Amino acid sequence: MDQLSGERIRQPKTLQKIAYDKIKYLLTSGKMQNDEVYSANKLAQTLGVSRTPIREALLQLTGEGLLRSLGRRGFQVNKFTKKQIRDLFEVRRLIEPFVIEQMCGILNDDDIAPLIAAMDAACKGKKKDFDKFIEADKQFHMMLIDRHGNEIFMNVMENIRDLISVLGLQAISKPGRVKEVIAEHNKIVEGLLKNEPEMAVKGMLDHLHSTEETLIGIMDKN
Repeated sequence: MDQLSGERIRQPKTLQKIAYDKIKYLLTSGKMQNDEVYSANKLAQTLGVSRTPIREALLQLTGEGLLRSLGRRGFQVNKFTKKQIRDLFEVRRLIEPFVIEQMCGILNDDDIAPLIAAMDAACKGKKKDFDKFIEADKQFHMMLIDRHGNEIFMNVMENIRDLISVLGLQAISKPGRVKEVIAEHNKIVEGLLKNEPEMAVKGMLDHLHSTEETLIGIMDKN
């Protein structure tokens, strides 16, 4: 029977998992508004499923830090504290500049051009395309981690990438930030393709610092 060990029948997704995936997509694509309160009942009606799997999904997303519970009122997109933002970028600064340094001279235009093109296309689109821009930005960073091959780094980034998406959407709400991000990415790419580690690392550090300070600035205004 050992030869059949890899032939287990895949079970279909549970309704709770389907609800979780859908709500997380709505969160990370910016379709759920920061200041709106979402009840399990209303979301169940909107998404056409029963209340129980929706509430289980909402509680799971709350545990992951993407939502916060308002008790009987419902749930809201999490409003991150300055410390949470600082902590997140501290982790990214420990991983991403190191990865960039290691990848210099390894990547070529064919590796990076599709990601830059995707961000350029989203930048030229309307506001509704910002979710595509964030997805392209996420792919840019995750591709570098993936190509580096450190599974621990990948696991850490996988665990925080949804937080990165939600915060990224907030960051690009600042006028002109989208074009700034593209310019920052281009500087990273220049360092990578020229095999100049110092340029690439500085580009990544500048990019992370700029995004972090943009988010802190938005918090101070609100």
